[in-house]
Amino acid sequence: MRNYVLIIFLILSLCPLIPADQVVPWDEFDKKVDQLIDSEQHVQAISLLKQNLKNYPKNEYEIYSGLISLYRGQGEVQKSVEVMSQANHKGYYFWVIPRQNLYNNFRRENWFKNTLSLNNELRDKAQKRVKPTYTVVLPSGYDSKKTYPLIFIMHGGNQNMEITRKRWKSEELYKNKMVAFVQSGWTVATNRFRWNLSGFDLFHEGTAIDEVKGLYKEIVTKYPVNTDKIMLVGFSQGAALAMNMSIHNDIKCTGVLAGCPFNDDIDEKYALNLKKRDIRFFVFTGDKDFSYRKTVKNLEILKKTGVKAVLKINKERGHQFSPDIENDIQKALQLIFEK
Repeated sequence: MRNYVLIIFLILSLCPLIPADQVVPWDEFDKKVDQLIDSEQHVQAISLLKQNLKNYPKNEYEIYSGLISLYRGQGEVQKSVEVMSQANHKGYYFWVIPRQNLYNNFRRENWFKNTLSLNNELRDKAQKRVKPTYTVVLPSGYDSKKTYPLIFIMHGGNQNMEITRKRWKSEELYKNKMVAFVQSGWTVATNRFRWNLSGFDLFHEGTAIDEVKGLYKEIVTKYPVNTDKIMLVGFSQGAALAMNMSIHNDIKCTGVLAGCPFNDDIDEKYALNLKKRDIRFFVFTGDKDFSYRKTVKNLEILKKTGVKAVLKINKERGHQFSPDIENDIQKALQLIFEK
């Protein structure tokens, strides 16, 4: 009898259970995981995610995705793929680039090929149901007889409208303005999407420009938008898209709020045209962002040409949102809409 008690004790010790009344809200839990990752306590982050997999059934994808990323970052590729396989069998699919060097030693392994095949099958099946879409948030006291400025927000890569809405947080954003969140028709993971910025994709018919212009046209047709007051907003892929669309005048806009863009070089010809059209820019980036130097160079060209542009550099940060995003949004609104 004592042996059975000892075994049960050991099982409970090795696999601690968290009582339901001690499970913190998901946002709080997610923040704790992020803190561990930021402090490079990756083993602890993995343990915390695994321990709580059953405590957040609505966030299973996020937990699996976190485990896949952490194992991959630790160089434990096989464990990463094993987690993906487990999640695949629950119907989840993930963003995978098989040509990455980290998979060099595994591409011929059956366990890798089988998992990748199922993952791709799930994504391709989901793709058939996906279309570009949007949601519009109307201002309080909305009057359909009035026209309103439009804040047009595009998500980053591997994101969606819901995540985007949580990240662009500011009461000022919604005061006497309509806010549209748009979402790509190209799914790359469960409820995650990317913009096709290449202009040509064998597996996807519409480019990002086509999709965004189509969504914009639908919105301004359906809602009373003041088309003389349009602000394009985006982070990462969405930022690159917002910048490019303003440069090429794909959508007539007043200005751009861009976080961590990774655009090609902006030459003087484009800069002069932007000045002529009085397009204004508020850009934030981290000094450790992979596109930091190019962003600085592009903003210098804009400023030198006379374009009204602000570059906010977040110290000791990489490809991340500003820690004081509400303040950035307020300054961007003043720059772009206040003449």
